[in-house]
Amino acid sequence: MTDIPNATAPLSQRISAKQKRSQEKLDLILETTLKMLSSMPADKINTNEIARQAGVSIGTLYRFFPKKEVIYYELFRDWLQQTLRVFDSVADSFTGSERIEDCIEALLDKLSEDETINSVGHWKLRRSMVVSSELSALEESHQREIFSRLLKMQKQFGLEPAPDQALLQAHFINQISIACLNTIANAPSAELRRDALAWSKLTMKQAFLGKSGTV
Repeated sequence: MTDIPNATAPLSQRISAKQKRSQEKLDLILETTLKMLSSMPADKINTNEIARQAGVSIGTLYRFFPKKEVIYYELFRDWLQQTLRVFDSVADSFTGSERIEDCIEALLDKLSEDETINSVGHWKLRRSMVVSSELSALEESHQREIFSRLLKMQKQFGLEPAPDQALLQAHFINQISIACLNTIANAPSAELRRDALAWSKLTMKQAFLGKSGTV
């Protein structure tokens, strides 16, 4: 008999896998859910179908994830961490003596080319964040991390905005980057994906430079 999952369990408190085989099943459930998000609305996905497509029992799924939203939380948390690692890696590869335009291009290249962090499924996942306060709080925390990195990058390249504009501009740049990466991920062909990346680079450069220069 399958244990009834705890519907009130915090989304951040899934059960950790202690053995390699368990970790493989956990990863399979996450990968399967992300693939499903690429092909169907997030609110139409249920744990029974996730288990079926992953080839695991519903009991196995509930061992790790007491409800669907916990899977979404884990996917979103992993995605945000990967994104921040890419951002930090690119920023650390520049000293600030180069052109900020080159840094922006490198950042967009890295964030857009890897489907493990920029796929249709990821952006459908992001739209589902409003389903719970915990998911929304996780996104807000990520935004604060991104804002601090954007401000640090501007300062690194000598483009520090006025104090009364700094946070607003960081918010603006973040929203532009979301729109750009979403567009790239949803491009229906490789050629259009390249076009969307080129448009995104021009748009992001202008967003970063603001009144400080032109592209």
